[in-house]
Amino acid sequence: MASSGELRLGLLPGLDGTGRLFLPLLETLPATFDVQVLHYPPDRPLSYLELLEHVFCGWPLLMVISSTEN
Repeated sequence: MASSGELRLGLLPGLDGTGRLFLPLLETLPATFDVQVLHYPPDRPLSYLELLEHVFCGWPLLMVISSTEN
């Protein structure tokens, strides 16, 4: 949970579902960010509605950044 003065930042993975592409970003972000990298379940496909529920279940996010691999 973000404390006073921290910005909560949720990072959504690309199609691989791992969020590993955010590693360089995570190394450079200042401590004022409360960062959470979301991972999609690897054992089953999710519909768009299920993805939405998975992402926002209990996450009062202020900012969302997503990645994709080309």
